[in-house]
Amino acid sequence: MIFIVLRYTQLDAILDTLRTNPTKNIVFVGNDMRASALSASLPEKNVMFAFASSAGYREREYVASVDLKKLKGNTAYLSRLIDANIESYRAIKNAGHEILPKDNVEFEGAAYHKTCLRFFKLMSATSLGKICASDHAMNAVDEMSALNRDLKAFFDEHGAKYSVWQELEQEVAKYLK
Repeated sequence: MIFIVLRYTQLDAILDTLRTNPTKNIVFVGNDMRASALSASLPEKNVMFAFASSAGYREREYVASVDLKKLKGNTAYLSRLIDANIESYRAIKNAGHEILPKDNVEFEGAAYHKTCLRFFKLMSATSLGKICASDHAMNAVDEMSALNRDLKAFFDEHGAKYSVWQELEQEVAKYLK
């Protein structure tokens, strides 16, 4: 079994090597908007996907971290993040895909919103958010930009409405390439 731990933007560079490798089982660890295409590009392989919390740190090129603690008490802003998340789930559902995990099937309900708000407040108030969200995102700007680009293409392809996502995107445009 091979575990591939690369940024989303680096995957194409290793496909030829993976095709010629005799190993049949390949696990891609990380963000991937093109899981079906990636699987199809390796037809002789058993391709699987996983996600692991990642962290990095860089000082020079990009902001090394964002102070998420400033968001902890900003329920209005955190609610906008949840609304953007709901827009994404709607697009996924309307495109005919299953909502996973199963606990999130009722993503438009008050219980889901409350759970997300608690989670976002926890992430904002602890070092967990700094490690899992802030540091990773700020040190993988090219990956975040590519994921944003491909998510918008997915939304557009499926006629999804994503106005909250677009508003948030404008606010963080200075970080996107």
